[in-house]
This record gives sequence, C-alpha cells and structure tokens, in this order.
Amino acid sequence: MECVEWVAVRDELPEENQEVFYFFDVTGVSKGHYVGECEIGSVFTGEAGFLSGDVTHWQPYVGQDKPEYPKADNVVDFPTKNGLGS
Repeated sequence: MECVEWVAVRDELPEENQEVFYFFDVTGVSKGHYVGECEIGSVFTGEAGFLSGDVTHWQPYVGQDKPEYPKADNVVDFPTKNGLGS
C-alpha cells in the first residue's frame, strides 16, 4: 500500500462526499466523508460526528489502515504553529 499524505484543509479540500480520514486535535483521526462548505467552514462527518470548521487535515481513504495523526514527515505543507510539528 502506498503512503498517503495528510493535506492541510487551508490548502485543498476533498471532493464532496469523498471518503477520507480527517484530523481534529480534540478528537484525533477519524474516518468519514467530506460533506462540503457551510457558513462556518468545511464540514466533515464520520466517527466523530459532524465537524464544521474544526478539521485541520485530511487524506483520501484508499483502503489503508487508520493513519497516525499528522506530523512533519507525513503532511503536505505541514503547519508547525499548532504544536503538532517539530
């Protein structure tokens, strides 16, 4: 299985209804779907319920196991200001 990188929500969003893993620092990594945009941000739904404006990173689900949380070596344009980076 190829390595799938995390993508920052601020840089790119998945297609609507795309199955993804997504990351929110309070709930961690969850599997679900990208719903679309609303007035308060990007909406994802899945194991953690509905999250809007809280998800910071996502990666497409291509059959891989649940990934580790985003860190510097597996994120596209990794933001270190949120404390996840080195």
